[in-house]
Amino acid sequence: MKVNLFAAGALASLVSLIASPGAAAQEGTLEPQCADSPRLLQDACQKSADVFNLVAPQLGPGIAGGNPSFGGEGALGRLGAWSVGARVNFVRGRLPRFTGVRLSTGGAQSTDFQTAETTVPVPTADIALGLFGGIRLGAGVRVGAMDALASLTYVPAYHEEDVSVSTTGRPVEFGYGARLGLLQESRFLPGVAVSYLRRDIPESEVLGRVSTTSGGERNDTVGVTGIRTETHAWRTVASKRIAWLGVAVGAGQDRYSSQGSLRGVLNESTIVGSVRLEAEEYDFRQRQTRTSYFADLSLHLPRVTLVGEVGQVRGGSVPRTFNAFDGSHTRAEENVTYFAAGARLRF
Repeated sequence: MKVNLFAAGALASLVSLIASPGAAAQEGTLEPQCADSPRLLQDACQKSADVFNLVAPQLGPGIAGGNPSFGGEGALGRLGAWSVGARVNFVRGRLPRFTGVRLSTGGAQSTDFQTAETTVPVPTADIALGLFGGIRLGAGVRVGAMDALASLTYVPAYHEEDVSVSTTGRPVEFGYGARLGLLQESRFLPGVAVSYLRRDIPESEVLGRVSTTSGGERNDTVGVTGIRTETHAWRTVASKRIAWLGVAVGAGQDRYSSQGSLRGVLNESTIVGSVRLEAEEYDFRQRQTRTSYFADLSLHLPRVTLVGEVGQVRGGSVPRTFNAFDGSHTRAEENVTYFAAGARLRF
């Protein structure tokens, strides 16, 4: 924690605020580390924790998506064969609005945040490389083909009047995995494959501009910084191509592991001068296991395949939030719908 005092007597005037809070009826629903924090930081801590619990479950679907190899549903089926693809995932989610939000310096106060529905684009590129062509069982049946998978994900910045989402380091992250062809597609049989892909989200932050006084200048900051999310996606995909058109349906399990920390800046005026308080501590963590369902429609042209996808992530749970979002304390558990469009080149 970094504290900058611009007046010699300011510390004394803050002693009564910084004293640890006593027992209160609301403390049972507070994040434990926020309940134990100084009263001056308690509200900033809890609002950051609840924003984290709202945003974190929405980050994973933007990275994991549905089909791990867009337009390449089944294993390549030949050693040395390879393909590259590019896609953009569009995640329909909600971000908190900080307009009218007042930050308390006298303990945690429950606020009903309004949210804005937004669609965030997440571009991703991937490559698949054939490692093993599989075993032919006769009559056009081949099983056991294996591919290596790798990906590159870019997370763009998002800014509105009172909230911003941006990366704090490099905006790209690499991923890796593998695919096993249980059944190679043939004239009469669909292709069936299972895959695993590990992707991470570039370190990010979600910050809002608030005020500690009603109608006052919004010169204070509260939010979550250093957000790091790991995604582990298991998928089973069945696909069939008929002439130029291809259809794929799939499902699987996503495991997200997220962490972040409070980012708070308070600019206070006291009778003896101005005080600027900066805090970066109180680590927040969240683990989610959710189920993803998706369907793809593809158009196969010479050398290139155009693909569209729609999917939804369901399940998982987070603690009930102390602050509300659009009147709900369980908003973070809602289903997340995603769309994707892209293309694939085969070699």
